Amino acid sequence: MPTFEARVLNLQPLIQTEVSARGSRQQGFLCTAIIDTGSQMTMISSRVARRIGAEPAGHVSLAHIGDAHARTDTFMVAIAAPVSPLMVDADGRTIFGTLVGEAIEAAQMPFNPPNFDVIIGMDALSLLTTTLDAERCVMQS
Repeated sequence: MPTFEARVLNLQPLIQTEVSARGSRQQGFLCTAIIDTGSQMTMISSRVARRIGAEPAGHVSLAHIGDAHARTDTFMVAIAAPVSPLMVDADGRTIFGTLVGEAIEAAQMPFNPPNFDVIIGMDALSLLTTTLDAERCVMQS
């Protein structure tokens, strides 16, 4: 049962992730994710979708701040994170573990936040045992 740990910085639980598209030949993309218990769905930025060669799997209508609505594409993606305690392989590379199964449906964000490219929402968090406090977030699959 892998364990993943995110530090809370400026009230934001951020974790380094590697995102890849199901069925794509492109390598996974390293990026920062925010753990958001207020988001119903996991989301990726348009930058991540392009970098991993993700093909739309469907569409979803999102309601966000100010009751604005946006229709956006969804993608089937795998999200991995460094295993905690931090481990490295024989070549000194960080060992990543799959955060939630083989793939999860992620919507494309209707905005581009400056400090993260992935939102890990409750659809993913509900599949994990998650503990979040003022200093860290610990997730176990």
